[in-house]
Amino acid sequence: MNPLSSWLVLPPSTRTIARRAEGDVTTEAFLSDVADLAHVIALHGRGRWLLSTEGAYDCAVGLFALWQEDSTAVLSPNREAGSLRELSVGVKGILSDRPLAGEESAQLPVRVSILGGPRAARPGWRELDRNEARLELCTSGSTGARKLVLKSLAQLESEIEELEREFGVECGSGAVFGTVSHQHVYGLLFRVLWPLAAGRTFFDAPLSDPSHLAGALAAQRGAILVSSPAHLKRLPGILDLARLLGECGPVFSSGGPLDALTARIYATKLLRAPIEVLGSTETGGIAWRRQDGSESVQYFTPFAGVDVEAKDGLLHVRSPRTGSMDLVPTGDAIELAEDGRIRLLGRADRIVKLFDERVSLSEIEARLGAHPLVEAAAALVLERNDTARIAVAVVLSSAGEHARTEGGRPALIALLRAQLEPFCRPTVLPRTWRFVARLPQDEQGKIPRPLLEALFAECVPTRSARVTREAVASARQFEVELEVPHDLWCLRGHFDGFPIVPGVVQLGWVIEWGTTWIGREPRLRAIEGLKFKQVLSGGTRFRLALERVDDGSALRFRLWNESAEFSSGRLHLCAGEA
Repeated sequence: MNPLSSWLVLPPSTRTIARRAEGDVTTEAFLSDVADLAHVIALHGRGRWLLSTEGAYDCAVGLFALWQEDSTAVLSPNREAGSLRELSVGVKGILSDRPLAGEESAQLPVRVSILGGPRAARPGWRELDRNEARLELCTSGSTGARKLVLKSLAQLESEIEELEREFGVECGSGAVFGTVSHQHVYGLLFRVLWPLAAGRTFFDAPLSDPSHLAGALAAQRGAILVSSPAHLKRLPGILDLARLLGECGPVFSSGGPLDALTARIYATKLLRAPIEVLGSTETGGIAWRRQDGSESVQYFTPFAGVDVEAKDGLLHVRSPRTGSMDLVPTGDAIELAEDGRIRLLGRADRIVKLFDERVSLSEIEARLGAHPLVEAAAALVLERNDTARIAVAVVLSSAGEHARTEGGRPALIALLRAQLEPFCRPTVLPRTWRFVARLPQDEQGKIPRPLLEALFAECVPTRSARVTREAVASARQFEVELEVPHDLWCLRGHFDGFPIVPGVVQLGWVIEWGTTWIGREPRLRAIEGLKFKQVLSGGTRFRLALERVDDGSALRFRLWNESAEFSSGRLHLCAGEA
């Protein structure tokens, strides 16, 4: 293990520390990149710099260049213009590997490219001050507004040393892949800083595409996967995990508890369950567990040096990774075993009181999620007309989608309410329901409250069909999967009690997507063979398919799903439109 504080003074070597699309990066090349950037930072001025990168390698270069120049790195949680604008107040400039969103109009400070600047002479490297707080991280915002948390190298090194002590032997020399962002503490530690200190190669880009992930893991025997519960839950439905048996090293998960079923799938297919890490930006790593199906593994084991206490049923932590030896409250409701292990009972700030009844939003989500019609659920409290009510956003399983199609939305809600009725009084059952293709998540797989609230915002009626699967296009064919929103503007009054999408609206969607496909609005000579065969109603999922025919002078279209064809026809284009 090489401490981060002394990393720059180590003898240069040809060891590969990172793999990028442009090629492997050695220690020697990394030190040269750090030297070049440190020189530019010195010219602009030491101080606080906003660090925003898509690549994990660029982030590493930015961190060490800033630390070498006695400067502080402020990690942005994402690359959105609003986040960058808020965080850029009081900084010297922005270090980035790519142009930023709204850079010209957002009045951002000077942007410095991390790589590709003028070559500089290698400075006299020095050991970094371990106790100076030179890193500012944003909390996830999953429980409210984001805030900045200061970290010193001593705190980071303490956590890395404990991770290596606990998991280093199992990780071996495996390369490190990730599906989570390195701009948050979990991804930064597990994807960048821990590999650097332990001498493991890390991959620059996140691998969120399952097909790319499978190939990369298979090509790197013993590779380590750093992921989140949301991603790990989706993966078995897309990728045959058995293909990775014997090829994949340990799998890490953080950002929330992994459900027992998903953990069991990995344990069966890979012969080892994911290692779940409990922690936060404020506390660092607190505890870990590995679910093997037994009752005991519902409990997390605290890391060495971490003291935990339950005060009023809430988890409090004393750790060298908090920057203080005071107890730090976490907001997690827990059950503390006699041996000091922790059983999570949900977030305390997710226990609400309605009509003199205490209700756990986490329990509502878990009980809905256990229903075969539900893939995932998220609950919150909404204030409407001075009355607090519970609202839930639900992602349906394939069986749930079938139930909604066959029985309708009211019948489906009745089924889901029946799942909760044995455990909740009628007055606190959810009153507002949204069925969505996926829950809004950030790069860490968490659900920020503002994004969840947006699903329930009062807004003008929707005017377009909702995209549920990205479009697939070739030179001759185009297809996109859509869903008719229940609040589609044209459903009101067309017809009362039996709302259907008018044919002219369906035709408008065809032209709209045709414009997207061919890059301009097509000029029509005629419409031929126009047929409306089945009614298209709110909540229905369907596919819109286009095909060039007659040597490209016409577009054949079709709106359909597995159970019906709703409309079809042919658009004849004016001369010169082919």
